[in-house]
Amino acid sequence: MAFSPLKRRLQIILSAVVILCCAGFLLKDALFSAALPAGRSELSECHFLLKHSYVQGADGLQLVQAAARALEPHLPPDSLRSWKGVEEEEALRRLERMVEQAVGPEMTHEQAVYLGMDAMVDSLGDVFTSAMDPQEYSRFRESLSSQPFGGVGLQLGRGNGGTIVVFRVLEDSPAAKHGIAVGDLVLKVDGRAVAGLSPDAVEELLNGEPGTAVEMTLSKNGTAYTLKIERVVLKTRSVRSRIVTSPDGTRVGWITVLAMKEETGEELEEELEALQAQYPEGLVLDLRDNMGGYVNAALAVCSQFLESGLPVVEIKSRDKSEVKATLAESHNKSPLLVLINGHTASSAEIVAACLQDYDRAVLVGERSFGKGSVQSIHEFDSGGALKFTVARYNSPEGRIIDGLGLEPDVVLDAREVLAHCEKLWKHTATY
Repeated sequence: MAFSPLKRRLQIILSAVVILCCAGFLLKDALFSAALPAGRSELSECHFLLKHSYVQGADGLQLVQAAARALEPHLPPDSLRSWKGVEEEEALRRLERMVEQAVGPEMTHEQAVYLGMDAMVDSLGDVFTSAMDPQEYSRFRESLSSQPFGGVGLQLGRGNGGTIVVFRVLEDSPAAKHGIAVGDLVLKVDGRAVAGLSPDAVEELLNGEPGTAVEMTLSKNGTAYTLKIERVVLKTRSVRSRIVTSPDGTRVGWITVLAMKEETGEELEEELEALQAQYPEGLVLDLRDNMGGYVNAALAVCSQFLESGLPVVEIKSRDKSEVKATLAESHNKSPLLVLINGHTASSAEIVAACLQDYDRAVLVGERSFGKGSVQSIHEFDSGGALKFTVARYNSPEGRIIDGLGLEPDVVLDAREVLAHCEKLWKHTATY
């Protein structure tokens, strides 16, 4: 699918939001060797963090002047003064006074502070560093956790002849309580025949407002039956899987990882167990449009496919380098393909690069986004936060990802992948 320039820009902005914060928290003790200044406003905290902990360093006086330029249009003309010869410490005090002067009927104190922060951040030219006011930070945190929705608790796949088959029934869900089982066929939803629809489209029909009901007609062992099921609040999953069949009859376990969230490692393990019970001949790990999340989620994903103790990623900050490795009692040894595209970014690229470096998987698709940096989160007392780049990372073989992306081993359209599984899987299985 071709993306318009506007949509491409929106994708880039979104990739800058759904980013790596877990590693930043792990690094903060080492990075913040100097204490934050006491008794300073959040604007001064922002200045301190960018000057002392931003990965490339930042000129403190230039940060102050950038913030001042943003505030000056909101000040009385007679209050503006030259910055020539002003030392950094005095410049900070002047900036604090400018914030107070900007407060009035059209601007609150919080708005003035974040206007200055935004200007400091913009002066760095780093799209992955940003100041978030309390409302923005709340939305950001929600984006990194699975969110509830209304549904009946089914994951669907495509069966023989284009039928829609129940691939998984969530434990204690309405579907489970009504006796729907793996292997049942879905025939109709609210009277609409679903033959010819995709499994995702049928799941959309099943989802809706919690407390509302949906009517389903299914078939169990050739016998049709109809149920009316009330939707309840469920949680979205970052990992989905189903069995698909290639043109030559090969059974493929297709795993889609939508984002690298807190629950991703656990969810992937569950999906792999469910798939293995269906005896697929190999796996496809679909990371298309996965714009990242937590570094620890990437470690958990790699640990499902590699033996314990192997380096996954090298994280380089201003002052140190840290290598993170796999940790798992056992790992899946099935043949593996990893599917990527131009919106595969951040910790999703960590996974793809790692599995490619160890020849554990063949990368298929198109060049990835190229976001190889780590952000840390500093929370302000007001409820807002500063998200800023504290490190950049390399693959196990030392490949630089940031700004370059990953080149796939094989350039294929997603529709062509199934037809080439047997050939591409050949050297990826581990024993």
